[in-house]
Amino acid sequence: SSDEEEEEEHDEEDDDEDGEDESEEADMYEVVCDFTGEQKDDLTIKTGDIVDILFKRVINVDDGWWKAENEEGKVGLVPSTYLKKYEEEEEDVEAGVEVEEPTSDVQEPEQVVELKDPEIEDTTTEKTDVTDVLAAMGALPAGFRPSMMHNLLTKNDDYSLRTALLPLLSPSQLGFANLHWNHATNQLRRVVTRVLRSCRLWKCKMIPVPSTGVEVMSRHVRMALFDGTNVLSNIHTVRAQAEDTKPKLWGFPTAKTDGILPSMVDGYSIVRSDCNHSNIGILFELGITYIRSQTGEKGEMSCGWVHLKLFDEQGNAIPNKTYELGLNGGTPYEQGVEVDPSIKKRAATNRFRALLEMDKQPKLMVQIGTPSNEKRKYLELLPSSIVLTTALTEVVSYFRRVLVDALVRNRVSSTDADLVHSPAIATFLEALAHSDIMDAIRVLWTEKTQGLTRADKRDKDNLKAVFKSVVMETAYPLLHSSGLPKAKWADVQNESQRWQYISQTIQSTKLPNGVLSYFLSSSDNVQPFDISELTYDVIRDHG
Repeated sequence: SSDEEEEEEHDEEDDDEDGEDESEEADMYEVVCDFTGEQKDDLTIKTGDIVDILFKRVINVDDGWWKAENEEGKVGLVPSTYLKKYEEEEEDVEAGVEVEEPTSDVQEPEQVVELKDPEIEDTTTEKTDVTDVLAAMGALPAGFRPSMMHNLLTKNDDYSLRTALLPLLSPSQLGFANLHWNHATNQLRRVVTRVLRSCRLWKCKMIPVPSTGVEVMSRHVRMALFDGTNVLSNIHTVRAQAEDTKPKLWGFPTAKTDGILPSMVDGYSIVRSDCNHSNIGILFELGITYIRSQTGEKGEMSCGWVHLKLFDEQGNAIPNKTYELGLNGGTPYEQGVEVDPSIKKRAATNRFRALLEMDKQPKLMVQIGTPSNEKRKYLELLPSSIVLTTALTEVVSYFRRVLVDALVRNRVSSTDADLVHSPAIATFLEALAHSDIMDAIRVLWTEKTQGLTRADKRDKDNLKAVFKSVVMETAYPLLHSSGLPKAKWADVQNESQRWQYISQTIQSTKLPNGVLSYFLSSSDNVQPFDISELTYDVIRDHG
């Protein structure tokens, strides 16, 4: 009848009004507790499932039951208290830094041949029992390992920056293999190498976080030249930072301290090598320094690694761009280890979850470039195999100029093995182990060179004299001061105290006769004098 049709039309209008709160786009929620449907319209859900919420109101009353669709396409009612909002990790670029969104290559974890170097293999087996214990407790992901690069650095001095800058003796032991004299210019000769690239650490994404029983004291990336088997250079370390709200996203800060960006956190570096191996590349190892809450035990773990080859299969250099590199778990001589196997295990349940988990794999983003011609005039004076922060390239190049003067230009004879009287060389080599003291050298070097005329800047001998004075006004008093707190890795308060003391010392020592007044003061801040402070022993470093 007409009356019944009018009632049906009226009911349809009421239904339309009741559905006004339906979302235009389905919200995604994660199930936090199992629920077994008891009524016909209920939807059974399990912990960890991802569901789409279609309606949040039923019959115009929010009674706590939402209409949801699960991963298999089934629709039904679920209790809202069993759900939580599903939020993916955001990938924020550091504030204040403008970068173009780059094209990127994604490199998935690849199987790598086992390393044959027993020295490397021995270092990575140390403290394996600690890793096993923490992994069994669920405190660490299964792909974490004791840091290979950290063990190499602590085992001996072969992978330090100091060793990389030492002069190498020739096979005859009467000359130097990496200090070449240019008789035409009477200066250190520039050497062109096969590899000379710039590298910027951009960010690390989706890095797994240890459990609450393990406190992270430091996040960092160690990098070195690598041929698939051997570490071929010094190991360079860059400190990373992560916000408390986003601990899986690592960034590299740009905030300056006293007008400079500390070299320890500077993500820009250069790599230089003359190796002809087809697999030559950069080995990146992400690491954390941790402390166990219950025992107070400290250690260092690798959170993943990746080997970026610098040449393709045809022997051509890889292009300048940003690379998004998938991280491998384990160590470089382990095959097919994932950083966090539970990610793929969860994603293997169905295709819907696999799509959600695809972007959760840990990755490292780096930008590879080519140094400008202006920078090459310094970089081609460096040793043929080195990884160095870009901020220190100029002062290190002048150290090399001073070094070749002392060992080649001013040497009495090729068989002379006497101590070399050069406080600047001896002091600079010791300062290389302290990044904050190197930053102090860089600050004063910049101040003094900016005040020079163009003619003075073209005079290389004058610039070498400036370099010597900078080293003796900064590093020399600091290295022999009893007031400077001893450096402690991953101790923010210690680092702040050291830099405060360094800044105060520089302000006094850079004044006329400031260094002399510092050492002749009545305070007890100066250590006893030793003759080794003024000399460089070539035989000791090659004995």
